[in-house]
Amino acid sequence: MTGTRRLLVYGLPALIIGAMWWSMSWNADAATMESSAERLDAAVQANRLVAGQLHSARSYRDGGTASQVELDSMRAELPDSADIAGFVLLNSAAAEAAGVVVSDLAPSAPGALLDGAPSGTRAVGLDLSVLGTQEALDSYLGRLKALPRAIVVDSLSTNRASDNANELTIHARIFHLDPPANAAK
Repeated sequence: MTGTRRLLVYGLPALIIGAMWWSMSWNADAATMESSAERLDAAVQANRLVAGQLHSARSYRDGGTASQVELDSMRAELPDSADIAGFVLLNSAAAEAAGVVVSDLAPSAPGALLDGAPSGTRAVGLDLSVLGTQEALDSYLGRLKALPRAIVVDSLSTNRASDNANELTIHARIFHLDPPANAAK
């Protein structure tokens, strides 16, 4: 067998097999590298999330000011009693700041259990009628939403009261904690 023929018979198949092996192993390494990079990115993001949660938990545990502010805010949103008078004062301040007039405010019977109140709470229904320009009514709704009380607006409707004023009729519920004697029932 001549040298050229021996090279073709033994060398060419070896070269082809070597090229195929290199190609397959390189592609597998490339896919593995991409997969590894994606897993590393996901792990880094998960680590950041856990670190943030751990920081928040430690801050809360250590009695940080943010924790106390959140607890005080929650206590204000769900007082121990219906405190209709307190709500009326908050609502009046919101209405005055928005430039509207509250023409009617009628609460439901005190302590009545309304449908939709979460366990451990009671809801008091409110019917409100408010007069003002559309911009003032929009401002009032934003201020009503920002009140430090848990309030849910169930329905609202508007009617034209005059050329430049509208009447907004709102049916809402404000919530308070159920007294401990009734909470077990």
